[in-house]
Amino acid sequence: MRHLVLLVLSGFVFSFACQKETPPPSTRTSNPGILPGRLDPLEDKYFIKRYQGFIGESDSIPINMLLVNWGNGRLTGQTYYQNQNGVLKFNGRLKKDNTFELIEERFKRRNASFSGKINNPTDISGTWWSIDSTKNMTFHAKEVLPTEDYDHWTGAWHLNDPWDTTILIIGGVSERELNFAINIYTNDYTEEFFGTASIRGIRAVYEEELYPIYRESCHLEFYRRGKEVYLDEKSFPFLCGLGPNCWINGSYEDIYTGKEARMNFIGKDSVFVDTATFEAFYDLVGPDNLKKFAYNMERLEKDEIFNSNYDPIGIQWKGRVRGFHREKEGIIAYNASRNIWAATTTPPTSFMGPMKVHYFTNVKKDRFNIHPTVKKWMKKFNNCTVVYESK
Repeated sequence: MRHLVLLVLSGFVFSFACQKETPPPSTRTSNPGILPGRLDPLEDKYFIKRYQGFIGESDSIPINMLLVNWGNGRLTGQTYYQNQNGVLKFNGRLKKDNTFELIEERFKRRNASFSGKINNPTDISGTWWSIDSTKNMTFHAKEVLPTEDYDHWTGAWHLNDPWDTTILIIGGVSERELNFAINIYTNDYTEEFFGTASIRGIRAVYEEELYPIYRESCHLEFYRRGKEVYLDEKSFPFLCGLGPNCWINGSYEDIYTGKEARMNFIGKDSVFVDTATFEAFYDLVGPDNLKKFAYNMERLEKDEIFNSNYDPIGIQWKGRVRGFHREKEGIIAYNASRNIWAATTTPPTSFMGPMKVHYFTNVKKDRFNIHPTVKKWMKKFNNCTVVYESK
């Protein structure tokens, strides 16, 4: 079993203007370090632990920290200072030989570093180095062992949503509290969050005022049930220091399944009225782009297509990914003759690059002439580049 440590030195300061373009290949990564079908709670590569120990000659400086191993050698954590206010965060790597290197940050700037080795499952030691490496001191620490986890909170739990591969790691469970760490990976948005929740019967509650200016607390509640942990985010994300595109609500399972985004393409209340229309759409966009439409159209809205006399002449479905309005969207429009006009987006390949809109149609005269329904939908994407996919 590999362990890591995070240590602290107490007392140290530590228009819509579009162009034709050939489409590039598009891929989306998942949260690193996880594979479908693995029973993560049974593996020791994920953990969150507390360590206590001393640093310096004659054990003069106490240390107390929270540490997390995210399963792929990446280490993060934070240290609580004794007799000081505030928290320092750490980032580092755990190597195959059980040695580690950690960087301590203060106000997002490098403050010091730690190098060490895991001597046994609960004991670690090493050297603290000043920012310029001119001063160093030895350290050693032991894990604060948890008590019996009767409700089996401990483990790595996965929000198996096609748009979210968020990981929740729970450990250090006692009769009264548990430690948790969340790595949010939502639609390419990443964030981390740590804390300690108090156990109240069948639930664990985290409630802390992180930003006094708002006069409201970050409030999370955890429920242990079956093979899941349900997380209820009762406060706004910004109260927990999370971005507006961060959703952590949901049921976290004890296994990562690697689910793909799916749409109800055929059947009652589905996108297409019959199999033949769906097959025409499939032939038009192909299997890879079909997945892209399913991913970008998480939340659907149905409407009709009207002619100049406002007579209904077809159906249109518009969809988007929550929190990514004008970034990850799609539209599918068709009529009774199975004429299809569809478009979906891909994000810029660089920070200042243009959004791409991929346009598909099986109507020959409209291959380079965007249908009015799609054109109206595209007005929201300023300075986009249109990729005409139907040749």
